[in-house]
Amino acid sequence: MSIVFPSMEWAQELVERTNESPEFTNNVELDSAAITLHIQSEEGLLEYDFILWLDVEKRKIQEFRKLSSPDEMDSAFKLKAKYSVWKKVFSGEIGPTMALVSKRIRVSGSLKELLNNKKAFDVIIDHMMNMEIRYVS
Repeated sequence: MSIVFPSMEWAQELVERTNESPEFTNNVELDSAAITLHIQSEEGLLEYDFILWLDVEKRKIQEFRKLSSPDEMDSAFKLKAKYSVWKKVFSGEIGPTMALVSKRIRVSGSLKELLNNKKAFDVIIDHMMNMEIRYVS
């Protein structure tokens, strides 16, 4: 069954997959950090911004929320990209690292901390890419 991206149903599935993943819970160094994923609206594709806040504690996503503004909650890292960029990453058209390097996905926060926790992001992005997603457009 496919899940609409972006939606809270998609967010719930992402959290469950990540928390059930031994790759994340056993192998990731990230003990405590908040992460914001910002899916930006795009005319004719997505009519609203979808901003998801994830609170990681003790190698589990303990809490997640849909935000109305990217600054509503503190985050160690914020990943921001247009809807079409996220679609390209999830479909494998562009790799997540290339999207970051080419600044299609923009990152704000401590670059040092981001690089130290790259494995955590890789696992989360991998789960996003392996979900059966139905796009809003």
